[in-house]
Amino acid sequence: MMAWLQLFRIALAPSVIWDGIAGTLIAFALYSSHGGNVEAGIDLGRLCATITAMLCIFHAGMAWNDWRDIAIDRAAGRKRPLVDGRIAPSIGFLAGAILFGAALGITAIWLPEHLSVVTTLCALVAIYDMSGKALRVVAGPILLAVCRMLSLSLGMLVVLTPLDILRTNAHWALLSYGMYLLFLARLASHEEEGLPGHRGVIPVAACTFAPAVMTSAAESWIPFLLGWIIFSAWMLRPALRDRHMEWSPARVQQEVRRCLMGMPMIPALSLLSSPAPTWWAVGGLAATLSVSRMLMSSFPPE
Repeated sequence: MMAWLQLFRIALAPSVIWDGIAGTLIAFALYSSHGGNVEAGIDLGRLCATITAMLCIFHAGMAWNDWRDIAIDRAAGRKRPLVDGRIAPSIGFLAGAILFGAALGITAIWLPEHLSVVTTLCALVAIYDMSGKALRVVAGPILLAVCRMLSLSLGMLVVLTPLDILRTNAHWALLSYGMYLLFLARLASHEEEGLPGHRGVIPVAACTFAPAVMTSAAESWIPFLLGWIIFSAWMLRPALRDRHMEWSPARVQQEVRRCLMGMPMIPALSLLSSPAPTWWAVGGLAATLSVSRMLMSSFPPE
């Protein structure tokens, strides 16, 4: 069981769940503030089905990614389950295929109107996992960004239609999330060889800049700006402290893990900028980070 949890990157699962919840809450708050009928509230059944499908896709992608990178991981000496034999590679690949199928099945039964979005997300994850190094270098960051944007948008689609997402400015949250993933992927591309600290600070600082696009549509300025300042200080402090050092691969991986920990803050800032109660963002983020930190102590997402 421990090997499977490591293979599926269970420590990152709370951030996927938070994508679904935060996306739904952002959409609900914006929809109600623009005169939408919110008497029926949020359909919890649709939300649970959406999150379950999202988790299946995410964990399937992790399994296929490790299957594709077995040779690379073996050369790098990584102790991943498919490399050290705790899980047979063929079984790991099959598990990913089953999870992709489960995501499509859940969507077809309970969320048929979103089947095209989920199918697109599955296809993009599979393309990224199975692509060669050349394609990953060129298109990998874009694919990762689009995948995470679709993940957040699935939560929004519990409440809104695709056209409503554009009408209510919810798309700014998606754009901010995509930018964050682009910069994070840029930093992660140096995990194998390391880089000078002054160059490592750049993508980390860029990640903290990603919420800037939300300022054009922010409706609750004080909570948003306060949250953004706290987030930026937390993200930048270690990177700035080590800016004059040569970052080894291990140091880069440490910074990538920090950025992964900070990723749930982007949907939270989007929620803070909306008309939603502040405690929605604070409570959801606190729960997500607490569970993630606990899981990361045993299953670091490497």
